[in-house]
Amino acid sequence: MDRSELQATRSRLTDDLSIDPGELREIALRLLDEVTRERLRESLLRADYADLLEASRAAVAATWQGCPDPTAPLEHRLRRLGLLPPLGMPPGQALADAASLCTVLRGTP
Repeated sequence: MDRSELQATRSRLTDDLSIDPGELREIALRLLDEVTRERLRESLLRADYADLLEASRAAVAATWQGCPDPTAPLEHRLRRLGLLPPLGMPPGQALADAASLCTVLRGTP
């Protein structure tokens, strides 16, 4: 259910006090399904975040120990998630893209 559908449902529930109980039940079931989907999505995102955090920490530890390819764990995780930057992308551009994405996801200007 996208934002406009949710707003329409909210309006329907607050504006129309004569909603049929069967329709009300359908709305409740749709909303419960949506909550279930969003909880699953959130748990998958949290798992991806934890995985990337673990890989970042491993990359830092590998750098400290002088490993020849310290970013390998992070590169592996990013590749698996389909998040590697395009070959040749300047680091500053990758950082700017990440900052923009964080701004959008947090909903801040």
